[in-house]
Amino acid sequence: MTSKRRASALVVAPTVVAGLLTVPVMTWTQVAGPATPPVGEVPEPHAYALAAYATGGSSGGDVADDPRLEDAVAADGSTPEDDGHDLEKVVDSPVVPTEDFRLAGVTWEQGTSGGEVVAYVRTRGDDGWTAWYQLHESVDGPDPGSEEARNARAGTDPLLVDDSDAVQVVLATSDGQIPEDVQVDVVGLGDGTSTGDDGDTGEEQRAPAPEPEVDGTDLEPMAAAGGVPMPTIRSRAAWGANERIREKSSPDYGSVRGAVVHHTAGPTSYSKDEVPALIRSFYSYHVKVRGWRDIGYNVLVDKWGRAWEGRWGGLSRNVVGAHALNNNSTTFGISVIGDFGPMKASKAVARTVSRVIAWKFSLNRVNPNGTWTYTTNTGKRVSKPKVVGHRDVGQTACPGSTLYKRLPGIRSRVRSRMANNGLKPTIRAAASPKNYQVGGNRVDVDVTVTAPGTVPTGTVEILDVDSDTIVGGPVSLSSGKARVKLLKLLPAGTRPLRVLYSGNGLVAWARSTSFGITVRKAPTTTTATYDKTAITSGDLVRASVVVAGDDVYPRGTASVWSGGTRVGRATLTRVPSTKRATATVRLSRELAGGTHRLVARYDGHPSIAGSKDATPGTLTVAKAPSRITSVAHVRVPRWKARPVLRVTASAEHQRPDGPVVVRDRGRVVGRGSMRDGVATVWLTRNDVRRRTVTVQYHGSASLRWATPVTRTFAVKPAVLQVRRRLDDRTISRSDRLVLRMRVKAAGHDAVRGRIQVVTKSGRVLKSKRLRARHDGHRKIRIPVSWQGKKRIRVKVDPAGYQRPYRSKWIKVRVR
Repeated sequence: MTSKRRASALVVAPTVVAGLLTVPVMTWTQVAGPATPPVGEVPEPHAYALAAYATGGSSGGDVADDPRLEDAVAADGSTPEDDGHDLEKVVDSPVVPTEDFRLAGVTWEQGTSGGEVVAYVRTRGDDGWTAWYQLHESVDGPDPGSEEARNARAGTDPLLVDDSDAVQVVLATSDGQIPEDVQVDVVGLGDGTSTGDDGDTGEEQRAPAPEPEVDGTDLEPMAAAGGVPMPTIRSRAAWGANERIREKSSPDYGSVRGAVVHHTAGPTSYSKDEVPALIRSFYSYHVKVRGWRDIGYNVLVDKWGRAWEGRWGGLSRNVVGAHALNNNSTTFGISVIGDFGPMKASKAVARTVSRVIAWKFSLNRVNPNGTWTYTTNTGKRVSKPKVVGHRDVGQTACPGSTLYKRLPGIRSRVRSRMANNGLKPTIRAAASPKNYQVGGNRVDVDVTVTAPGTVPTGTVEILDVDSDTIVGGPVSLSSGKARVKLLKLLPAGTRPLRVLYSGNGLVAWARSTSFGITVRKAPTTTTATYDKTAITSGDLVRASVVVAGDDVYPRGTASVWSGGTRVGRATLTRVPSTKRATATVRLSRELAGGTHRLVARYDGHPSIAGSKDATPGTLTVAKAPSRITSVAHVRVPRWKARPVLRVTASAEHQRPDGPVVVRDRGRVVGRGSMRDGVATVWLTRNDVRRRTVTVQYHGSASLRWATPVTRTFAVKPAVLQVRRRLDDRTISRSDRLVLRMRVKAAGHDAVRGRIQVVTKSGRVLKSKRLRARHDGHRKIRIPVSWQGKKRIRVKVDPAGYQRPYRSKWIKVRVR
């Protein structure tokens, strides 16, 4: 079935009012738009695993010592702030042929990197290889602890490139450990196209009447209804969003207290026709690669200044995005497509960004002046202007230096667009009754608005000042008067209220002085029954809870408590044609052994009083058995190193918690704490070549001890940690190559052995002893007797129980 989509257009007509002056009166007409545009092809990402190209930790070396990466650039083309010192290469891939792509990024399983992660990426296009790009871990993404963040993958921001068919990756970390499930992901543009040219497409609507926050005696520069019209923003359908791939649940909604400006980085050489496909590639990367529920930005703007709807959920609503870590629920994210480090941001871009932000601020009664307190990606709270660049709240160069320099001008445009001019109104309000119990007769507010020489028209709403929410209206004025009925469920307490008047083009929008009412919660009663009185921990117990309200039906949740611990909670369901609600509460399967005194409670609501069952229930619980299911090494156990065991345990319908103890010949060599059935236990250093340990799980409040498990494992030789550097790879024949070495091994005070430099034919160019007094450091001068290019290799043969080291072949040239 096809349907007609209509776009809104603003018409400004001059009108003479009572012979006073001519003012523009804004009205809205509906302009027919095209039929629903076709869904574009959302390109399928292709993932290429990188674990096979791990360096093994001993031969990766420092990034700073890799000549290929000396001229690496940031994603926006600028010089990176760091040069890779203190970063060890953990992945060094060869050239990886791929499907054709325009966007690339590196991702890994979240929570598996112990420190800083930096990816170096280059791609091959029609003009050959790009420079190496340095990509840091993204500071975009869902806020920590949110449902969206739970299944998200860690990774870099996507790198937008010209058409490419191969990629090469070097991954470096500060702790020398490779993250789990690391891969490079590439996304093409797909073949589908969508109508995204200059015509309006999709449903464009006038902004809903905003809720201004202006006093009649102190007019602040905030938006009026119709004073800041909604700019043209092309819908998701216009760029061909496939709504089947995003998460189907309702989006999260927050508030808007500020706006964060981004750029996507990457080439700005794209054409107008490519914009919808580019947005679909970002959509694919965010949803299918990073595991987010939808595209991360609320609105995107192309280099011509055309705005495009981002995350689904309603442009006029405050949809929580995934654009600025720790700030998504309180900010609006707008991203300009392209790289605005070297590329200058156009006036059209600045104009559109400011118009979208001014409109969004107007809907949320945000004063564009002053500051807002943001939280950076590291958790630091900072006070910044209401409109900021991404770099102000995260460790990133976004939105590029040229777009960042335009932010003062964008802020000025926002303030100017939200200016409030017109006749100054007087607003009077009277509430009845002033003392209100939820569930009784609702409160009416009688409003009168006057202005010099005219009878004001427009709408009025009632704002609850403390909660910053509208609790009545909008209602249109008739002869300057209106009666506004407030919501039935008002938050309890003394509620300061204000009238918000929309203005009408001649009369300025404004707010009244504060007036108050007192709201009392509606009372409730709670009763409960239980389907069991005695169980083994892990069995399911259900509580049937009934909550009765007084002139209002209860909403929210009911819970069951054992002492001071909540052991179950469920959402209430209304019983039709009554003032009652019920819930079936499933109690925790991990109840501690013993006798529990259960009390059911209604948790209450801001407008409805909580209550508890006057007759507690009794439940007897016996501890359940548990068992150790696996004992494995996190990494290969090596000589003189501390091995790490991952121990898992299970129980029927439970995930075990509690202490884990490891013994070696009766002596405790490691302790750990099991969480959700998994424990990581560090043992004492390996000092024998074959080791036998016994693992014990000591149970918990709900579980009995598990049967101990014994494991025997072989200890492998220690791995040498070698750093090497040639002073110069090109020398004269009369000079000597100078090789500087540092050799260490975990758990060893010093490494002893021999260092040799050999050619491909096996000829030994230099051999040096490595003794304890050298503390792992040797400077080796290598004589040369050849001319031209030759490949050499460094060999370290240790005297102890350590694995020999062999470097990669090193190319040197003798003039």
